[in-house]
Amino acid sequence: MKIRAIVYFLPMFLMATMAEAQLTGEWTSDNGGCYKIRQIGSQIFWSLDDQPRVINVFTGYIAGNIITGNWADLPGGNLQGSGTLALRVESNDRLVKIDQTGNYLGAVLTRGSCKNQTSTQITSRPDLSGVWYDYSSVSGYSGAISKITQSGDRLVFLNSFNNQSDGNFINNTTVIATGWEGGLKAALEDGGRRIAWTNGSVWQRDLKSNPQATRPDLSGIWYDYSASSGNAGLISRITQSGEKLVFINSYNNQSEGSFINNTTVIASGWEGGLRATLEDSGRRIVWTNGSVWQRSKR
Repeated sequence: MKIRAIVYFLPMFLMATMAEAQLTGEWTSDNGGCYKIRQIGSQIFWSLDDQPRVINVFTGYIAGNIITGNWADLPGGNLQGSGTLALRVESNDRLVKIDQTGNYLGAVLTRGSCKNQTSTQITSRPDLSGVWYDYSSVSGYSGAISKITQSGDRLVFLNSFNNQSDGNFINNTTVIATGWEGGLKAALEDGGRRIAWTNGSVWQRDLKSNPQATRPDLSGIWYDYSASSGNAGLISRITQSGEKLVFINSYNNQSEGSFINNTTVIASGWEGGLRATLEDSGRRIVWTNGSVWQRSKR
């Protein structure tokens, strides 16, 4: 009798385990995608048709509560990425991304019908492209210029130190810079005109005051008292139009540039982006290569 009880018990246990792992059905993503998932034993397949943004497929395997496999975007969509993906099965109704290559956008999948959801999610993404001003402690609360480029859900962040990171929307009020600090997240506030990063940085869409009024006037003649000029006070020049600057050194070499903030400028055409600090209330320019320009001749 004991042997017979074990024989009956084992098939029931295995059937219950397989039922718990059954993931076939419709799923929605936190970034607005509508997925069709098919499970055949330990094999997992899905498709996502969200034209014109993306057409995506995945194939992989489930072992325990972990799904691993490969994904690719197909021709016909704007996105054309590929890579690997790992997800944790938190329940029969929730999958969470735990690892990736290739910057896969979705992070959480939830079981449920997603009819008409995708188009609503994507069209409601705020427009983050363009110039932003950094009012964090790192920038000295000075409104240093940062930039974002946007293509659908994908973003590229460029901070005031010229460091770049790929990223994407997680949802309509949260973004992530995947290349910074292991995946730096930020909340979109004030109708998408303020970006509050989890490391304390804050980017704002507008300068807190008119940039024409706050930027120092650097236009005109400067005198080069650096070692390369023999400390001779050779004439250099700057032309200024708002944020944009043009530098001409004492050797008549020219570079376009701009303000980074009220105390820092950059000559983008010199030495891969030569920076300088404005001292003495904007009457002295100290370049990071050791050159020094002064407003007045000694």
